[in-house]
Amino acid sequence: MNITGTYSNYLTMSSLLAPLGSTNSGAAISNLFSSVMTQLQDQLEQVAFSQESSKALSSLYIGTADLAAKAGVLTLGDYGSVFFDRTAASSDANVLTAQARNAYSTESGAAIEEYAITVENLASGQKNTGTELANAEATAVDQGIDRFKLIIEDTEYLLEVKVDTGETNYKVLGKIAEAINANGLGVTAQVTSGNTAGTSALQITADQTGSAGAFLLADVTGNAIAATGANTATLEARDSAYTVNGEAFTSSYNNVYLDGGKVAVGLYGTGEATLSVGPDTNKAAGAAQAFVNELNVFMEYLKNNENYIQGSILNSLTSFIGDKSRELQAYGITQDGNGYLQMDVSALNQGAAKNLEGLQDLFAGVDGLAARTATLTSQISSNLPLTYAKEASSLIESDLFGMGTYNSSSFIMQSLLLDQIQGTVVNTYA
Repeated sequence: MNITGTYSNYLTMSSLLAPLGSTNSGAAISNLFSSVMTQLQDQLEQVAFSQESSKALSSLYIGTADLAAKAGVLTLGDYGSVFFDRTAASSDANVLTAQARNAYSTESGAAIEEYAITVENLASGQKNTGTELANAEATAVDQGIDRFKLIIEDTEYLLEVKVDTGETNYKVLGKIAEAINANGLGVTAQVTSGNTAGTSALQITADQTGSAGAFLLADVTGNAIAATGANTATLEARDSAYTVNGEAFTSSYNNVYLDGGKVAVGLYGTGEATLSVGPDTNKAAGAAQAFVNELNVFMEYLKNNENYIQGSILNSLTSFIGDKSRELQAYGITQDGNGYLQMDVSALNQGAAKNLEGLQDLFAGVDGLAARTATLTSQISSNLPLTYAKEASSLIESDLFGMGTYNSSSFIMQSLLLDQIQGTVVNTYA
């Protein structure tokens, strides 16, 4: 425990400092006062709390923290409030799915909105597939240094490959793929098996979908591109095309954004879908359920430790519940004969879906159950254990007053110093 409420003390010494081996009243007196207060705290700790009481008080603060966390997400003052969370639902997941950014206040996050979306076509990346060549045959690519260019997004890259005498098609195809992949230019090349056994072809795919990833291959010296057919596009680069509430849009990607980037939409197929953005009622109901469960756990702890913990905390919680009993029943939450809350989870979920505003008012309103509980837990966490300890109550009211702590911390110092040094402790506020 901590000793609070002491006043500034001044020492007038007849022979106070001499036993301490000091003639300077500054640091010596400060250290002495600190030492005396530590001794006092140790004495009161032994008097105030039994082992069982200390354990109960320790659990009080742990339980308070757990309950505060569950209550906090159901209040509007917490940045993690579930009532600010958003969810996005698609009427057809084969056409699109979406995620909505959570809010941190009633003015932020994704807007509660409904969108009619038509996907006309998806974005695709360009793919070139070359001629199927017999793996073991001598290559038709010119021997020596063959140079070719890759053009992508108006940028031209000059590449080259060295072809030695007698090298096979398979060997040279691998060299060309390696030259293309060496510098990460925005396309990926690989040698793939052909439809005919023993053949292979060069396949080159854009790393990015849409027109922004379109590319062109052409020979500069030699015939590496022409001989392998690597400039043959089997899939053209194409942007996605879609409409939102009748307004047309295109994108190089299949991941697009609405509401200023607050709603992320993934396009998966052509067709029509309705996208609904709204509060996350399932998450709110889940948070309410978690809070009620934690509230029951905390009340059970208080009842099990009623010999050590003041009843004011349990009385407050019981009062909070009683004040909201009718509203709780509307969401399937009732109180049993022992004072614990019972939940009909199905009724809670349905109630949240039908009337989330009512659930918000029940828990997060000015006198909401979670809001009042959050205030109570804050008070508990900021107070000393003596405030709630039953065993310590008589000590506060009688013993400490009799020792003079209520009005004079100097009296305590004098009492504890009598056996150590001679002197008089004067409290200017006494």
